[in-house]
Amino acid sequence: MGFLAGYRRGELLAGCILTPTGGVVGIGNVFGPYEAAVDIAATMFPDRTIVGYEQGEDLRRAMDCGFHRLAG
Repeated sequence: MGFLAGYRRGELLAGCILTPTGGVVGIGNVFGPYEAAVDIAATMFPDRTIVGYEQGEDLRRAMDCGFHRLAG
């Protein structure tokens, strides 16, 4: 598990937790531009499917990035 942080001029702008396991990498606790976190996760783990457990506004943001809802 690792914390991904994005800074600009010393200011923390975005971040998330990435958890690689098996053939997937979990993404969670995203703050800042969701798309940026997904792009970086895909770059860091190009051969793994990105998964997450989101709800509410975070679920909408994930789906806008191409995620698919699996459960109710």
